[in-house]
Amino acid sequence: MSHYPPVNYYDERIYHIDEQICALLHQRKAMTNNNPGCPPLNDVREWADRFHLAQRFLELLFKDAWDEERYRPQIEPKEFRKYVPLMKWFEKDDYVYSTTYVAQYTNASVIKLTVDWDTSNEERGFISSKVSHLELDIGKGYKVRRKGGGGTQGHRHYEYIVTPALPDDLSQLTLVIQEYRDFYKQTPTDLIIKWELS
Repeated sequence: MSHYPPVNYYDERIYHIDEQICALLHQRKAMTNNNPGCPPLNDVREWADRFHLAQRFLELLFKDAWDEERYRPQIEPKEFRKYVPLMKWFEKDDYVYSTTYVAQYTNASVIKLTVDWDTSNEERGFISSKVSHLELDIGKGYKVRRKGGGGTQGHRHYEYIVTPALPDDLSQLTLVIQEYRDFYKQTPTDLIIKWELS
């Protein structure tokens, strides 16, 4: 739900300044291939002092500029068409990673990944912390968004929405799953799964 604008006035004298801010943000994205990172905290602190701006405001500005994609409209799957079988599994360190099908919609595809492990040495209700953030990549031309997931003792599941929709013939595709220790995907682990679908 949009709360913009929070006020009902605008000082037209700053129109060209605001336009330049937008142009600079565009230049920043283009120069870094839309992966600018975030400036060091010392630099942010110095800029806040020099330009009489709140440091926290600048921190949030650069954080949001780094993660602009989350503000774009998200495509939700519509008009289910069919299931395409996809039987793949991988085992490492007593964890089994598997996927069994692709759900095809007119505007997207949905892939579900499950992780299972033995719970005989775990306390009841304990969900293993060894499984961190699992991200799926299908290569150039496809955008993958992780949507939800959950788990119980000995089991976790993840759901990924792929746009545009994958072809019904999956034989030319490769699914790559990379595990990260953090939500922002800055610290990868040594777990990489590659499934050739040919």
